[in-house]
Amino acid sequence: MSRLKQDFRFVASEPSAVRNGRAFLFSGISGAGKTTISRLAPPDVTLLSDEISYVRRLGDLYQAFGTPFAGELAQSGENVDAPLVALYFLAKGQKNRTRQLAAASAASRLLRNILFFADNPALVKDLFQSACFCLACAGLRTDLSARSRGLGLDSMNDKYVKASRDTAARMLGGEMIVMSVKDSRVFTLNATASRIWKAADGYTPLREIVANEVVPEFEVDTDVAYQDAVELVEELAQEGILLIADHAIALSNEEEDA
Repeated sequence: MSRLKQDFRFVASEPSAVRNGRAFLFSGISGAGKTTISRLAPPDVTLLSDEISYVRRLGDLYQAFGTPFAGELAQSGENVDAPLVALYFLAKGQKNRTRQLAAASAASRLLRNILFFADNPALVKDLFQSACFCLACAGLRTDLSARSRGLGLDSMNDKYVKASRDTAARMLGGEMIVMSVKDSRVFTLNATASRIWKAADGYTPLREIVANEVVPEFEVDTDVAYQDAVELVEELAQEGILLIADHAIALSNEEEDA
């Protein structure tokens, strides 16, 4: 067994802090509020880092360590460590609340913020095992924490989405198959993504699409579903098959004549 497997560790692009001898890790996509929650920490909280956290397995627990890396707060973390007892995955919401996440969802959210650059299948496997073991540690909670305006944070601006004119799409077996006319790439959308795609008319807000098409069908939390939808449409926009804007998207001349 390799040393790495015996001594799991990882570095993550997310803040961490210690309170009452216990460490907490805060994960989230850009704009979720990681810097803000670090700035709003109570006086009795010791900041391990507002930018990059170091977590290492010690026995049957994971320990979070202070790092010298500073983010927007321009403040290096303290040279202390404490057992990691909870991971909070931040998302914007209308009120403060937490809910337990399923293991697969928690692992996915944690892995996307871990800093790792090696092109080595064995090391990738070790890193994956490390993250999963971290989530399985005794007493470790993995929660989705919704931030509210009560913390002085603005609510997430809504988005408008519309299929690119340079695509062709058809439903097959409950999934939407989308082809890019420009380069002939083919994309397969799952049931949730397919519903969003079909409702993406350019003038219906994404939040409304999620509330009407996703939440009733899949019985998921509205704020969580919206956050996932934002990630989805941004990914599709990067692929060039979906238009996204913070205002309604005008119809083309062909669509107006139809």
